[in-house]
Order: sequence, then C-alpha cells, then structure tokens
Amino acid sequence: MFLLFYPGRTLGVFFADFLGVLLLTRSGTFYTLFLTYDSTKGAYITMKKKGCIISLVIVTVLFAGIGVAGYMYYQKIKAKAVTQVQDLVQEMQQQVATGRTSMPTITMEEMRSPQTKDFLQAAAQGDLETVKTFIAQGINVNVTNILGENALSNAARGNHTSIVETLLKAGANPNCTGFACKDPLTTAVRNNNPGMAQLLLTASANPNQPDTWGKTPLIYAIEQSRTDMINLLLTSGADINAHTGKQTALMVAATTGYRDSNHNVKLLLEHHADVNQPSQNGETPLMAAAQMGNVEAISLFLEAGADANATTQEGLNALMYSVYQSVPVLLQAKVDVNAKTKDGLTALMMAAAQGHDRKVKLLIEANADVNAKANDNTTALIAAAGGMETIQNKATAPLAMYKSPSLNVKLASLLLGAGAQVKVKTKNGETALSWATKQGNTELMQLLTQHGAR
Repeated sequence: MFLLFYPGRTLGVFFADFLGVLLLTRSGTFYTLFLTYDSTKGAYITMKKKGCIISLVIVTVLFAGIGVAGYMYYQKIKAKAVTQVQDLVQEMQQQVATGRTSMPTITMEEMRSPQTKDFLQAAAQGDLETVKTFIAQGINVNVTNILGENALSNAARGNHTSIVETLLKAGANPNCTGFACKDPLTTAVRNNNPGMAQLLLTASANPNQPDTWGKTPLIYAIEQSRTDMINLLLTSGADINAHTGKQTALMVAATTGYRDSNHNVKLLLEHHADVNQPSQNGETPLMAAAQMGNVEAISLFLEAGADANATTQEGLNALMYSVYQSVPVLLQAKVDVNAKTKDGLTALMMAAAQGHDRKVKLLIEANADVNAKANDNTTALIAAAGGMETIQNKATAPLAMYKSPSLNVKLASLLLGAGAQVKVKTKNGETALSWATKQGNTELMQLLTQHGAR
C-alpha cells in the first residue's frame, strides 16, 4: 500500500518506463499518466495518486501472474512425480504377481500417510531408535513418499551406516529407482563409505546402476581415485567397461588419475579393461589421454594394445586430440600424421588453427604434409592466418580467434619455411592473405607478400 502515498518521482518514472517496454512503446508516452508536470520547472516532479493506484494494480497483476505460473509449474512437476511413482508401484505389483519378488506392494495411502513421512525423516536424521520402532510396528521398510524417496536412500544420503544395516536386515530393497530416490550404493561410494558399500553389495545392490547422468558407482569411485572402493566394486561384479555415454571408465581414469601416478589406469588394465572401447561418439581412452597430455597413460594404453589410428565418427584420431606433449609418443607408435577427418582436416591444420605452435613444429618435423587440403581447400597456412571455415566446429582445443597476431606470424613462418604454398584459395575464394587482411595483421600480410602472396 506504500505506493498510494509515495511522493517521489523515481517510482513513477520506473512504472512509466516499464509500461513502455511492456507495450513496445516509448516510455515518455506514459509519463503524464503517472507523474505531475510542473510547467515552471519544465519537469515531471512527483507521483499522481492515480499513478499510485495504477502502479499498485500493475504490481498486483505481476505478482498474481508469477504466483499462478509458479503454481502451474508445481502442479506439472507434482503430476509427473505421481505418474512415475504410480508406474513404479505398478511394476512392483507385477513383480509380486509373477513371483519375481516377494517385496510387499506400496499403496498411495501409504505414500501419503504421516507415518511414512515420520519414518523417512527418522532415517534421514539418523534416528536409529525411531527407525527400529517403526520396523517393530510392522511398517513396510520399502515404503516411499509421493516423490519416490525411501528410508534406505535417505539413510545412505545422511551417511548413517547403522540405519542402512538395520533396514537391510529388515528386508529393504538395496536398489532404488524412484523419481527422487538416490541409489544407495552410488551414495555410499560418493560419500566414501566402503563399509556401507559392502553392506549394500552383500544385500545384492546392483553395482552397475547408472544415475541420472549415466554414471555408475565405479565411475564415481574412479573420479575420487578410491582404490579400495574400485577393488570392492570390481570384485562385486561392477562392469569394468561401463561408460557414461561420453566417457568410459578408462577414459575417466586417464583424465582424473594422472596426478596420482595413473594408479587407477594400471588397476583397470590389470582387470582387463577394454583399452579400445569407444564412447558414444567414438572417442577412445587413448584420445582422452592424448588430449590431457597424460604421456604415461598413452604409453600404458599402447602397451596394452590400443589402436593408435582409431578414429571417432567424425574421423578424429588421437594425434588430432593431442597437446604437444603427447605428440612424440604417438608418433613413435606410427600414428598416421597425415590422416584426414571426414571434412578433410589433418592434425597439422587443426594445430595451426588452434595456435599450437610447438605441436605444428613437431608435426612438420614428422613430415606432415603442409600443403594438404581440406574438403573446402583450406590448408594449414590458411588455418594459421585465421581461416576456420571447416575447422571451427571440429577443433578439440581453443581456436585461432584467440591467437595473438604475433602467434599467427610464428605459425605462418613455420609453415612457409616447410614449403607451404601461399596462393591456395578455398572454395569461397579465401586465401591466407585475405584472412590476414581481414584481421588487420599487417606483419602477417607483409610476411605472406614477401613469399609471393597477391
């Protein structure tokens, strides 16, 4: 109600501007609606009472709109949760009917009851005596609330090992699949609680249950570099070749464990992890290690039979992914230095576009073809000058647009010294010189001109 008594000018200007934006009109159009004009001062000076009332109406409508939108969104989420829980209940009932499980069914009344709420809350808060009391009274230990949360997942999340043990002995299902239910085993791994993990695995928890992001307990154990947890999971049936879609277990080990002497890489290889298993886009552990500059892991993978010339679906190989530290060991493995992607890109073109001058030098020394052409006729020299028509969406590192002018010159000098041709045109008619001109790189323009560019 303060709007009705607000004497200042600022609030009136605000609402006039707001109404102007809302109706796609100049804000000045509404000044007279909200403000009193003083002709002696030639300015709008104070808020009208009518303007205050209009402002109050606008604020009320806005808040009402936000409230309605929020309530509708809540109802939508709630309906989705109820549907998923009902599906879960139906599945459990079918399992009981077909004899696949002896677990009691859960009714909607149970999910909504105050007793269920108190039971789940006691498990979450670590109140062991209350949990035991509920069990003694005959509560269904697998009961969930409307969101699918159950006592076991709540106890695991709170790191309450004694309650987890009590619930498992009372017949709690160690595998959680509800809408808001977090897998207890995954939670135990993330909480670095091997004792709880052992209890769950002994009770037949699924060691390969992926979470929302597709990560299995083993992936989390590798990320945290927990050797004891990794060994526990592997000896309990965890899939050593599990992947998140984007990364395999070996890829995770190569990109997170290199600071720890690649212990996890060695451990997984000892357990016969597939060194050539690709992710969904075809990326291999060797590529991941090459991109990280994890030279030891690269050597370990190659010794274990990694294919140095394996490619992704786009045709990228490990050399294209690699930073300069990874290049020598890959070259020793006879990786094809002139291999091309589906777009005709080579490792040299990509390195030139990305500004990796040390990598460019190593590739040239390895007899990379400095005049190879991509499908659109882009060459390494054009890429070094800023031409990224083909490379922009394929690069595996920062692009040439971030290179300094002096780095462009250094890259071009390396390529020209190796015999790069300066007059090559792309299919769009661009040359190295035209790209240098676009970027205003006068030093590069002079260098190219000295080598015959026109």
